[in-house]
This record gives sequence, structure tokens and C-alpha cells, in this order.
Amino acid sequence: MASTSVVFPLLAALQDEHHLPTAGIGVIAAGPFFAAVAVQLGLAHLADRGGARRLMVAGIVLASASLFGMAAGRSLWQFVLARSLAGLALGVFLPAARATAAGSVEGEHAHGLGRLSSAELAGLVAGPAVGAAIAAVAGVVTAFLAVGVAGLVVAVFIGRHLPNGVDGAEGSAPALLRPAGRGFAAFAGNRNAGAAILLIVAIEYPVGMFEATWARYLVDRGASSLFVGLSAATFGLPFILLAAGGGRVADRIGPARAAALASLVVAPIIAAYSVPHRPGLIVSLAVLEACFQAIAIPAARAAMVAASPPDGVAAGQGLAGAVGLFATGVAALVTPAVYTAGGAVAMCTSVAAVVVVMVIGALMLGPSVRPAARPVAEMNT
Repeated sequence: MASTSVVFPLLAALQDEHHLPTAGIGVIAAGPFFAAVAVQLGLAHLADRGGARRLMVAGIVLASASLFGMAAGRSLWQFVLARSLAGLALGVFLPAARATAAGSVEGEHAHGLGRLSSAELAGLVAGPAVGAAIAAVAGVVTAFLAVGVAGLVVAVFIGRHLPNGVDGAEGSAPALLRPAGRGFAAFAGNRNAGAAILLIVAIEYPVGMFEATWARYLVDRGASSLFVGLSAATFGLPFILLAAGGGRVADRIGPARAAALASLVVAPIIAAYSVPHRPGLIVSLAVLEACFQAIAIPAARAAMVAASPPDGVAAGQGLAGAVGLFATGVAALVTPAVYTAGGAVAMCTSVAAVVVVMVIGALMLGPSVRPAARPVAEMNT
């Protein structure tokens, strides 16, 4: 994940160095997400048939190739193409990794996904921090090259040392990764799956705003590129520490219900980002948001696991992930334009409104999201 996130704090520097329009930055940020949509829809089911390890290794290699492309890029279309490779990487890697994590702790899908979410965010946090630090010393191109090479080293390590069972050989794979399944047809008419997808959109849509405009927004308020990179750590640290526990909370009260409640708390925090004018105060809100996202993110993904057939968990993660990444891409395209036209208030409140609407839709659609009714006999005692 570090190899895909290293770009974020450097977008403002790329924009200034290559004289790119703010809308162009939105296109660069959105490219990976739209690319990942098609890949997840097309390849996620392969993890259910025993290809998880190979998909994860291929995803890391594609992420490194994306960074080499960013290092060589000189124009907007070259940057968009390079970032699209990062989208292919996400689409190949994430469904396989999430299906594997969901089956790693029997009966506690959210806990397993919470641990993976912690690892994902550790990479997402390390990427911007390391990239910004290297860029401050040796330049943007060197930052891309260094992290890309590190990604290739990780790919070799995983290819050699990840247990063979993750590839799903019959008799050795976790039950969640064994062959069979009807693919995406298994989710037709599944109201709980529909609700889980809406909850995924609620957590993924704000990501598009952060990836496309976070650096620009903080720089406009006086922050340096190094500060922008390090700001990711302020969000990441509480999330990394709390996500596994947040998963346990979700397993206890129900993942769909936990995701809905946490997202309703996150929405006003996102709206509040537009109020402070000092970068430090803005980042302090990110710390608060991270505490609730540590529940919402693993819970929403576990809600999709709970709504999936046993032989279609990776397909479910691919479907939900594709929709979520599409929403992220839309936000990455839209929010820079909203920020340019209406400022921070319009941008942040519109994103918060989308989160609320998605949660309300999930509450209306899925029985698993609503509080369980108490038996009449219990109510009369």
C-alpha cells in the first residue's frame, strides 16, 4: 500500500513543477480507482478458486511499475497512465488479501479484516511520510524510484515466504478460499449485500476527497510538502492501534450496524474540516476521524463478508471494492472542482452529505443494519 500512497503528498509539487491544472490533479488521483473497478470485477473471483498468493504478488509488481512510470512522466496523460497502473495493482491485490484476512480468524471476520486494515493503513501512512522525506532531500523522481524498488523487494519476499495454503490448493486452503461459487450472480437480490455496498461507499467516497485535495488544501493553508506527508501519520497511528479492536466491536454488535453508527459520527467531522485555517487544527480533526473509521472500515467490509456465500467471499469483496473504488474515483474527480468553485465549506459539507445519504440508504435496504426487534414476550416482562 505504501507504493500506491507515496504519490499523495507529492501531487501539489507535481502540479507546480509541471504546471498542471487543479482539475488535472483530480484526474491523476482518480485514475487508479476507475482502473481498479474493472480489474476487481474481472479477477476477484480467482482468489475464491485458489489464486490468492499469485494475485497479491502481481498487484505489488504492478504498483512498482506505476511508480517507475510516475518517475518518467512529464505530461498529464503520462501521469494518468502511470497512476492507472496503480489502480490495476489495487484491483488485483485487495480482494485476494481481504478474503484471506476474513478467513484468518474463524467466526471473527471483522477482527481479521481489522488487522488487515491496520496493515493497509500502515503502508498508506508510511508511503506519504517516506515519499515526502525522500523528496525533500533528493527530489520527487528519486522518491518514486526508491519506493518502487522497495515494492519489488517485498513482492519477491511474499512470493517466496507466503504459505502455500494461501494459493488455495484443495485440502489446504481456508474454506473461504476454496473453489466453486456463482460469482457475482450470488448477490442478485441480496438486500444485506446491497446495504453493505452502500456502507462501503460511505467509507470510500471521502477517500477521493483526501487523495485529490488534501495536499492542495493543506498547502493552501501554509503547510509544507513534508508536513502533508507526515499528516498522514497522525491519521494512521490511531487507526492502526484501534482497527483490530474496532473489528472486535463490530463482531460483537453486528458489522453492518457498527459501520452505520460509526459513519454517522464521521460525517460531521468531515464537514468540520472546512472550519479551521491552521494546518495543525485540520490534522487534529483527522485524528478524531481515525478513531471512528477504525470501527467503520473493518465493519463495512465484514458486513459484505457476512452477506456473501461461503464460496464467494473474494467475489463479494471484489464487487464491494469495485463499487467503493468507483465512488472514490468520482469523489477524486468532483471534489477538486467543488473546492475551486465553492471553497472548503462546499467541498467538505457535500462529501459529508454523501456519507449520510449512503448510511440512510443502507438502513432502509438491509435488515442487518437495523437494530434487531425485541421479542414481544421480552418487551412485556
